[in-house]
Amino acid sequence: MKDKEILSARQSIIKKFTKARLEKGLTQEQLARLICTKRSNICRIESGTQNLSLDMMLRIAEALEKDISIILKERSKTKANVYSLRLYDEDLITFSLEEKELEGLKTNILYSNTQKAQLRHLIGFHFKRHPSLNLPEERLIAIEKQINDRVMELLAIPSYRKVKQKNELTK
Repeated sequence: MKDKEILSARQSIIKKFTKARLEKGLTQEQLARLICTKRSNICRIESGTQNLSLDMMLRIAEALEKDISIILKERSKTKANVYSLRLYDEDLITFSLEEKELEGLKTNILYSNTQKAQLRHLIGFHFKRHPSLNLPEERLIAIEKQINDRVMELLAIPSYRKVKQKNELTK
């Protein structure tokens, strides 16, 4: 754990003790008397300037009529990294590796050239006209155009419309 995480965890515990003391209606002085210590110790504990010992935690919990439970469990350390296998400037495959302690190394393919090749087949896609398709011709053309634009976007190929817009902006 980093120092910031330890400090945050400690502050969380202190807040719970302080909240419980206030809910019980006790002053710092009254709590101090119940656990046989000085009010200044309670003040330092609640301000975070004094670390709580395990014994002090148990005495405070007893005085506040609270139980302390500590849960120790295995942490799942996951390291996710994304890698690309490239041939010259072309990404052949993009994948991630995750190292999970008990489960071992896991690979997840995010993108492959095969997917890109399959997308290329959709450039210029047209629905086969069939009587069972109850969509107007204009609607079919609009859907075909949306599919084509999305494929071009996924393949990072500028569409004619985008190139034309870009050329008009630079004039």
